Amino acid sequence: MREIVLKNNPINTCIIQVSFSPILIIENNISNLQDAFRKSGFPSFKNIKETIYSIDSKTQDTATNENKKWLFHSLDEQELIIIDKSQITFQVSKYTNFVNFLEKFKNILDLFSDIIDFTNGTSIYRIGLRYANCIENVDDFKKYFKKNYHGITLPSSINIKGETLINSNISCVLNEEFEKKTNLLLKVYQNNRGVMIPMNVLAFKERKSEKSKLITFFDLDLSMTFNNFVLKNTTEILDFSTELNDRSAEIFFDSITAEGKDAWK
Repeated sequence: MREIVLKNNPINTCIIQVSFSPILIIENNISNLQDAFRKSGFPSFKNIKETIYSIDSKTQDTATNENKKWLFHSLDEQELIIIDKSQITFQVSKYTNFVNFLEKFKNILDLFSDIIDFTNGTSIYRIGLRYANCIENVDDFKKYFKKNYHGITLPSSINIKGETLINSNISCVLNEEFEKKTNLLLKVYQNNRGVMIPMNVLAFKERKSEKSKLITFFDLDLSMTFNNFVLKNTTEILDFSTELNDRSAEIFFDSITAEGKDAWK
């Protein structure tokens, strides 16, 4: 396992997500999950409902479907578990290192598996690991990352809803085997409101920088998708997660300059 060993690393948020064939008994066991997570450092509980819209390609008719999500979070709201009938997600806003992160996720998976019987015939579709690196000074951004990772800079006259944008959206297959493939999604983007919450990340309250109004995110999202993976034990998920972390470290260390390494060491 390759560990990102930068003491002052710029990682703002780390998210791991496992997607699986729907398990309908999850809803009937929310009270048991809430009790288990409450005793393990996630005493706060919320539930939300998402409305999903779909359009029939032939008739153009619109259909709606409701998806329930259950949220368990720490008192300081820096660690969050999100569960629905086909996903379990663990998100932290104060990332320290992968070893610590993976150990916490292992405990969450074990509790989840004990109650849901997760390892008895569950078909896994996707495992994703996302690192959102937050840079709080635009002048430093291009010093910290090599030129080929800077993204596409838009003209200064372009200002969409107050957002200053540097945008690079790269999707590629890193490796492919008969039963799995690993995909990379890399985004570089900014906001000029000092908001330190990455795109598409659930947060209970807005967090703003005290250093700079302009925030740059180097958002690295790796995922494995599977054609035929029936889970036998939770260690398999942890092994794949470690592989994703190693790939993330390889890309991140390739992207940063000597000045970046010196700033974050």
